Amino acid sequence: MSVAAVGGTDQTMAHVASGGYEMVGTFNGNPLAMAATRAMLTEVATPEAYGNIERLRQRAATGIEAAIMTNGLTAHVVTAGAKGCVVFSAEPVTNYRGFLGVDDRYSHAHWLIQHNGGVFLPPWGKIEQWLISVQHNDADIDRLIENFSVFARAAAPGTEG
Repeated sequence: MSVAAVGGTDQTMAHVASGGYEMVGTFNGNPLAMAATRAMLTEVATPEAYGNIERLRQRAATGIEAAIMTNGLTAHVVTAGAKGCVVFSAEPVTNYRGFLGVDDRYSHAHWLIQHNGGVFLPPWGKIEQWLISVQHNDADIDRLIENFSVFARAAAPGTEG
């Protein structure tokens, strides 16, 4: 295969091949890592895979927003591509001061319920995020939504104990 066949990077690779730029690092010279990278970019991260991730993102956002509305929580869903999160504030967070105002007690409780329900979010932050991958399916998103619904019912106004 020619260098030009790998996405038109022949000028950049020629610069590396001629010695004009030294390309070193733990993985970038490793044939296995490079083969895995190529397979990921050409066989796994396909337009169809991205379409499915977008469908799952919409499903997650819609389901969680419904649980927020049904239970009267002060929160909203924010998504960007495969990432998403629930922000426990009435207004969108647009700066650091707004981020500091997020009530992290809800985030911590949400994290615990998701974790105990088999959904592993990054631990203990003000805004618990999820990341949908090509391996996720409808059942995974249903679990995320159901776990959030359990949390929302427990955290709904008027349920303080």
